[in-house]
Amino acid sequence: MKVLIVGAGNIGRRHMQALAGVPEITGVNVADPSTKCLKIAKKMALDEERAGRGINVHFHTTIPECTNDLTIIATNANERRAVWDKVRDRSGFVILEKFLFNKVDEYDAPRHDKKRTFVNCSRRAMPCYDSFLGQEKVTIYYYGLDGLLCNAIHFIDLMCYLTGSPLAGIDVQISKAYKSKRRGYWDADGRIIATTEGVKGMCYLTTTAMSKKKQGPLYIVNDAQIDESGMTAKGADGVISAFKFELQSKMTGRIAVDLMKRGTCGLPDYWTSAEVHMMFLEQLRRIGWKNPIT
Repeated sequence: MKVLIVGAGNIGRRHMQALAGVPEITGVNVADPSTKCLKIAKKMALDEERAGRGINVHFHTTIPECTNDLTIIATNANERRAVWDKVRDRSGFVILEKFLFNKVDEYDAPRHDKKRTFVNCSRRAMPCYDSFLGQEKVTIYYYGLDGLLCNAIHFIDLMCYLTGSPLAGIDVQISKAYKSKRRGYWDADGRIIATTEGVKGMCYLTTTAMSKKKQGPLYIVNDAQIDESGMTAKGADGVISAFKFELQSKMTGRIAVDLMKRGTCGLPDYWTSAEVHMMFLEQLRRIGWKNPIT
């Protein structure tokens, strides 16, 4: 299986790392105009090789003219649509990072791409969340969320997946806009409330801490307090159990093999995710937000 990764920033390098040592991956091309990013990626590939997880990888400052079984587009949002148009006809499957696009007119795409293009809303593809499936209602709370706008899609998508219901509405309140770590992009402090059809699911996301003591982030799914970094979940009864959250640097290899063997994977297809993105963008435009997010 040949894989192309466009974008060698932090997330692109994690995708590359996850492909190392996977027998089904026969070759990886990594493209990025930044020689700095490529230098870091080369060192990471060398470290994987020294650790016995060899990876046949080649680095490019432009997108190579080759066909690929899978293309992962991990560029910034404003560049993503142009890259997708460039590689889609010579890619068996495509995985797009999010936030997808900042312009509504960029979301139009052939419907046949639904079967071969996916968006990396990865939580729905993690077995650790399956225990919440089938419950009558699903509530997600996140207090102290870092990056309200760039991270909201993760949890809204998870809510839709766990309830099996499409998104019905989003209410966004922004208290402060600020420049993000990526040059030219913005994020905000504030809060978001999202609900599914039939109100089977509710997602409440806020950058505000739970108390005046400014305690760390608090993430709750139904009655379980989730610690993704510590890989534990504490129930309402106080019992702590293992929660095997998958890092991107471990997960992409499994996703790639699933696509090769089954033709699908646990990620949402393009149009499922695009509809959520467009509803979110529409609400942002309604309240006057015009800055690009990523």
